[in-house]
Amino acid sequence: MSIKLYMAPMEGITTYIYRNAFKKYYGGFDKYFYGFICGSKLNNKEKNDLKAEHNLGMNVVPQVLTNNSDTFISVTKRLNDMGYDEVNLNLGCPSGTVVAKGRGAGFLSKPEELRHFLEDIFSAGLKDISIKTRLGMESREEWDVLLDIYKDFPIKELIIHARYKKDMYSPGVHMEEFEKAYEIAGMDVYDNNASKLGKHAFWNLGFNGDIMSVEDFQKIESSFPLVNSVMLGRGMIIEGNLLGKIKEAKNEKNARENEMLSDKDRFFAFHDEILNGYKEMLSGDRNVLFKMMELWSYWQRELQVPDKLMKNLRKSKTINEYSFNVEIIKGSL
Repeated sequence: MSIKLYMAPMEGITTYIYRNAFKKYYGGFDKYFYGFICGSKLNNKEKNDLKAEHNLGMNVVPQVLTNNSDTFISVTKRLNDMGYDEVNLNLGCPSGTVVAKGRGAGFLSKPEELRHFLEDIFSAGLKDISIKTRLGMESREEWDVLLDIYKDFPIKELIIHARYKKDMYSPGVHMEEFEKAYEIAGMDVYDNNASKLGKHAFWNLGFNGDIMSVEDFQKIESSFPLVNSVMLGRGMIIEGNLLGKIKEAKNEKNARENEMLSDKDRFFAFHDEILNGYKEMLSGDRNVLFKMMELWSYWQRELQVPDKLMKNLRKSKTINEYSFNVEIIKGSL
């Protein structure tokens, strides 16, 4: 089977402005995950990001971050009414403020509460529910308990970020723990009369974590040939061409505009598309610059921008000053 490629939800980064610019200049993903919705109602920002006209030609999956089943059910019904058949439950965010409220990865420390939560939402007549999860807070014993819970529910897809909460985003993932899930997903299920019923419900299994190169992707592809998907996050932000390189290795076409652009010109066209989008979307230079600086914290690594030029860029107070400094960086590469 051909592994699908997903864009990870990255708070404040993978907005519809970014998604559309990426699709235009670097090619399309099979799914784009949008996060994080926390309330029982969508706020104006979330409604705007999820408008159909802002996501043309993209299969977008909203992600909900909550430990309250009523909240999840309410917002999911609203999303279903908007045309979003799949909604993803976030059980992976390691942020201290999120975990302190028992959400994201913090919910994983309360397995019985999590089981009751899943019982509630899977009995509510919702459409497809997928889950993105970490392995637990800090130990493999937690992961064993969580797998016993997950296998009891008809999860559309279980996407595993193969780190514990304590790992945050440090280099390295726990492949031996992902392998446990892979083995369970492939196990046959029997009824009390030993009649084969099929595979476990979450046969669709996704991988996330430390995919920074084509070689990283190929290790997953060769080691776990029945994996349904691989989700790209920081590696994709750092190097936009990573998606195209993976597709090329898979012998898949990668539809994108201006195919003849050099890597450098493609990046700066991509940059300008995002900048112009935020200039239209946001009010005030400060808000636009905040968005762009967040992206440059990733881009600097791939472009190897000298520290002095980055320092000048970060000092920019206006969009005009920022654009001037960007041109200097472009000329230095």
